[in-house]
Amino acid sequence: MSGKCFACSSAFGFFKKEHGCKNCGFAFCSSCLPHKEPVPKHNNQRLPVCINCHLILTGYVYIYMYIYVYVCLI
Repeated sequence: MSGKCFACSSAFGFFKKEHGCKNCGFAFCSSCLPHKEPVPKHNNQRLPVCINCHLILTGYVYIYMYIYVYVCLI
């Protein structure tokens, strides 16, 4: 625990509380955990996740990777 948000590097304190992404476990402020997605580790309960885990859990990362590979091969 570094005492800072993993995404925006804001310091945690009295007004900015530390929250964990329920998928990756990294520490974030509430502003950087905007999404709730079903998390396989927690019986697919809809829990707060960071933007990176949101993209992975919803499949958007794979769509972007496919488009990138397709465009690069043309």
